[in-house]
Amino acid sequence: MEEFKFRGKPMMTERELHELNIKHENGWVYGNLVISDYAYFITGGFAVVNDEYASLEWWIRVDKESVGQYTGLKDKSDRAIFGGDIIEFNDQSYARTGGHMGDQIIKAEVVYEKAAFWADGYLLIDAECNDEELEIIGNKFDNPELLEAIE
Repeated sequence: MEEFKFRGKPMMTERELHELNIKHENGWVYGNLVISDYAYFITGGFAVVNDEYASLEWWIRVDKESVGQYTGLKDKSDRAIFGGDIIEFNDQSYARTGGHMGDQIIKAEVVYEKAAFWADGYLLIDAECNDEELEIIGNKFDNPELLEAIE
């Protein structure tokens, strides 16, 4: 069974993450998602669990807009693809502009809708998207200029 994994940008600096000994990658934390009435949190695993008590290793409040779920796919460089990533791939089935068959480079944001992950109308697990050709070129949170370029 594939584990559900999320990432988010903490509401603190990388320096504060280091001081708290919280593992991160370029300021992104990875783990489970907890949503409360007022905030989103990414949590680590359980530190202590018994019949009466459970304690998390850590929990960090994250920016709601930065949260993305792992798609279960990796790009050609073996990097995990998350919702909110901006990917580039070669559409070998149909060129949308011009209406002719051929190769077209597609740049799109990975989104979760209709119980699946999509990029510009292409189902990511579909044969239309060959994961050997998928490449993460950024994400909507750190690289909003990439979204402007594809809209």
